[in-house]
This record gives sequence, structure tokens and C-alpha cells, in this order.
Amino acid sequence: MNELRRWVVAAGILAPVVFLMGQEAKKREAGKPDEPRLGIRFRGFLPGSQNPTLEGTYEVEFRIYRSPQGGEPIWRETAAVPVREGRMDVVLGKRVPIPMEIHEATFKFLGASVGGNREVYPRFAIVNVVYASRKEALVALAGGAGASERRSGTEKPSAYGPREAKVGKEEKKATWREALAAARAAGGDLPDYEDWYQALENLAPDAVEGWTGHYEWVLPWVYDTASHGRLNLYFRGRFEGCDYMDLSPANKYAYRIALSAGKGGEAAKSKRKVGTKDE
Repeated sequence: MNELRRWVVAAGILAPVVFLMGQEAKKREAGKPDEPRLGIRFRGFLPGSQNPTLEGTYEVEFRIYRSPQGGEPIWRETAAVPVREGRMDVVLGKRVPIPMEIHEATFKFLGASVGGNREVYPRFAIVNVVYASRKEALVALAGGAGASERRSGTEKPSAYGPREAKVGKEEKKATWREALAAARAAGGDLPDYEDWYQALENLAPDAVEGWTGHYEWVLPWVYDTASHGRLNLYFRGRFEGCDYMDLSPANKYAYRIALSAGKGGEAAKSKRKVGTKDE
């Protein structure tokens, strides 16, 4: 009888513990609270339009797929998107979190429907990397088309506003997930693609070589050939432009860490630099 009583008491103590452990496991499996929330930035023309006079707010449904055509979406979100001079700047995942397994997928494509119309075709590539082709980057920065305008300041201002980025040394190679974790552990983040390319374009011609010919990890972004005309020289995320398997987050590539330029007024201006842990 005493043995039975001890068993009942032990079961009564363990049951809540097992239940709580089970609930915590379910939470980790469903929401994975230990994983960082991460959005995907899409800066560019309103999908389906390249009209620079377009103004207003448009309802857009965004969907992520595992293939460039066909298939069912693995994520979707509807947002009211402000458009100015034909362009938008949205972060996908604000309302509906994007699972980490999507970020880590090699093949991921964005579909978009504006105002309930048909989905824009072709879909846009979503990538976690930047790239600068060696020959074209060197030609452009050494005096090719657009280089003198960039340096003199006469180039048409970006729709994204002024940015500031400084050159930092690259870290050792890592998978994308490892690079993201290291950047956040250092109190920063992986750079935005605009930060990285701005830093590249600010380099002296003789310093460009080390930035070209290899992929580097950045925060995930939507690549659109129509919206990113000046980047088409450097990065080609389409099948005909590069070996798409090279973009897999499972690969190990170099990365840089973007650190805040300071608090208060500086932080309010959202100035960021491409730096390292050692700074």
C-alpha cells in the first residue's frame, strides 16, 4: 500500500513536469521562439508596373513558393503598400512570420498580386547573398558607365534615400545561418544588400578586387532585374546568370557584420556601416 502511495505521489509530481515539457516542445516545434524573426526586404517597382509616376497605397498579396512557376505557396501575406514615384519599400513577414526553414531553402520565389489581379509573372528570386562579378565590377568602378556620375554625385538619387556604408574585413566562411547568428551575437546584423553594394561602389578601384568573384551573405532580399538595374552588372540571380545551387544557404561563404553607427541622432538616421566583430 505504501509502495502504491509513493508511486501515486511521484506520478502526481512528474505529470505536470512532463506536461510542461511537452507543451514547451510543441511551442518550439510550432513557433520556434528561440529562432530569430527575420523579414525579407523588397525594394523596387510595384510588381507588374514600372511607371515612375505611380503614387498611392496598393493592396498586394505576397506569396512565397519553392519553384519559379506552378506549385502551392508555402507562405503568404497581404499588405497595404505605399508607393512613391512608382517604387515601394516593404519588409515581408511583419504580419505573418516567415519560418526559418524558408530562409534556409535554396529555391524560394516570390509571387505578388496587386489589387486582386492575377499574379505577376515571372516570379521574383529571393536570395540570401550578394555577388560582384570580377570583370564587370572592375570595369564599372574603374571608369565604365555610371562610375563618374556616382563619384561626382550627379547620378540620379536612389529612391531609397542616402545611405552610408564603410568597408570592413570579411569574416571566415560560414553557412548563412551561422553568419546570421554570429552577427547578432556581436550586437549587429548581416548587412542589407544595399549597404554591401554601396560599400563596394565607394571603394577605390585598386581595392575592389577582394570584394569580387565570390558570394557573401546578407539579409534575405528580393531580386528583380527591372528594379535593380544598376546591380544587374554585379549580381545575376536568374538561372541563366549563375549556378543557382551556388546560392544555397547550406554553402559556406564569407560574410561581413553591419554595426549601428551609434545611438540617438545617428541611430535615428538609420546609418549603418559594414564592419567586423573586432571594431
